[in-house]
Amino acid sequence: MFIDEHRHEYGVEPICRVLPIAPSTYRAHAARRAEPAVSKVLRPNERLAETIAVATAEEGRDGELRFYGIIANTADALLRLTKTLSTRDDVLRFCYEAGPCGYGIYRLLKKLGHSCAVVAPAMIPREPGDRVKTDRRDTKMLARLWRAGELTPIWTPDEEDEALRDLVRTRKQAVEALKIAKQQLLSFLLRHGLRYHRPTRWTKIHWRWINELRRFPFPHQQIGPTGPSVHIWTS
Repeated sequence: MFIDEHRHEYGVEPICRVLPIAPSTYRAHAARRAEPAVSKVLRPNERLAETIAVATAEEGRDGELRFYGIIANTADALLRLTKTLSTRDDVLRFCYEAGPCGYGIYRLLKKLGHSCAVVAPAMIPREPGDRVKTDRRDTKMLARLWRAGELTPIWTPDEEDEALRDLVRTRKQAVEALKIAKQQLLSFLLRHGLRYHRPTRWTKIHWRWINELRRFPFPHQQIGPTGPSVHIWTS
C-alpha cells in the first residue's frame, strides 16, 4: 500500500490529505491487516529495573485493550509471559519503550520467535499538557498506538554494535570527566592567586609546579587539589 511504503518519510496525515483518505480509515484498515492478532507492550520500569509493566491490545479497532500487569524483568518471566499470551502458537507483536535497561528484552523475544520493536520515548505521540505518567496508563496508550501503526521503531543494534557504542560512550564520558577535573583544579588554584605563567599546561613541568605548591594557610587546604589531581593522573 502506498501509505505503508511512504508514511515513515512523509507521515500518515500529509499523505491522507493528498490522496484523499481519512486517516482514521487508513488506521482501521492497517489494524485489520496487522499480524499477528495480538499486540503486546512492555514498559521496563525505569525506577525499578527488576520489573516490567505489560499491556495487550487485541486485533481490530474495537479489540480489547487491557493492562496485563507487572512481571519480573527476567528471562524466565518473559518466557512464561509469551507462553501465556500465545495460546495458538501465534507470533506475537511486542514493542517496548527504550530505557536504561538496554536491548536484552528485544533480543530475548526475537530468539523466542516473536516480533519486537523498540520505541524512543521522544517519538511517542502525546496530548499537549498530558504529564500524568503511570505504568497502567502508559502501557495501554503504547499498546493502542502500536496496534494502530502510529509508532516508529528505532534502529536496534546487534550485540557487537552495542559493544562498540559502549566503548565510544565510555571514552566520551572519560574525556568530559577529565576536562571537568582539570577545570576544577585550575579554578581552585586561581581562587588562591596561584597562576602558572608558562604557555603550556599539563606537562611534566606543570605537574612539578603543582606538586611543589605549599602556599596554603591551612593544612586541609593542601588536600583540596589532590582530588582533581588524582583523577587527572588516573585518566
